[in-house]
Amino acid sequence: MSHRAALLFLLALLVADARAENSIVIGHGIKVDGASESAGDWVSGYVWLINVRQTVSGPTVKGKLRIVTASHAQPRDDYLKTVQLFILAPVVAGGVKSSSEPRFSLIASSPLYGRGKYCIPFKPSEIAIPLSDVEVERNQYDSYCFSKKSLLEAAKRMKPSGQ
Repeated sequence: MSHRAALLFLLALLVADARAENSIVIGHGIKVDGASESAGDWVSGYVWLINVRQTVSGPTVKGKLRIVTASHAQPRDDYLKTVQLFILAPVVAGGVKSSSEPRFSLIASSPLYGRGKYCIPFKPSEIAIPLSDVEVERNQYDSYCFSKKSLLEAAKRMKPSGQ
C-alpha cells in the first residue's frame, strides 16, 4: 500500500462522517503530546498540541487543542513549532471518550515557507480549502503550494457580509 493511501485509510477511520466539514486554521504547533498504537508496519499515530489563532474556513476552532495525526516517524518539537497551517477533520463523535482526547484529526499541515507560501500534499479544492486552481502551483516535490495572502483573501470572499 502506498504511503499516501495508507494515510488516507487511517484518516478515514478517524474522521467523522463524510459530510462533516473540515476546519482550515492558522496557528502554531507546540509539541508532540503523545503517541498511540501502531497503525501498521510503518505508520504510527501521534497527538500534537497546537494553538489555533484563526479559523480561515469551516467550523470555528480556537485556542489550544490536541489533534491526532498519522506519520511514519514522530516529528521533533522544534519542527512542529514551525508548522502554521492545519487542515483538521472532526473525529467521530463516538470515538471521543473523554475531554482530553483529540477532537480533530490532521489531514494536512504546513510551515510558512519562503515567499509566504504554504505547501501541502493534497489539492486544496479536494480538502475544502477555498482557493481556485489559479491560486495554486505545484512545486518540485509535487506538493500544492499557495500564498498565505491568497488563503486569507479567499476566506474573506467566503464570509457573508457583516461578519
